[in-house]
Amino acid sequence: MPLLMVCLNVGTVMLNSVYERRKEIKILSMIGLNPTHIGLIFVAKAIILGMVRGSLRYIAELGFYRIINLFGQNLMVREKLE
Repeated sequence: MPLLMVCLNVGTVMLNSVYERRKEIKILSMIGLNPTHIGLIFVAKAIILGMVRGSLRYIAELGFYRIINLFGQNLMVREKLE
């Protein structure tokens, strides 16, 4: 059930993105891109944003872990840097 909810949420976000960018899609199709190219542009953008956000979040979490350790709090977990 949670996987279904996640899939529906991602689908809704993608449809909203396409709805907001209708004008951009029309311009891209006018200059000669086919629907496959336009879709690949959106997928590439999503992959790049996901990688950047994931990397920044990972770095922020490691920093937070070290700050908590500086205050002497025992978290009962260790960071994994492999």
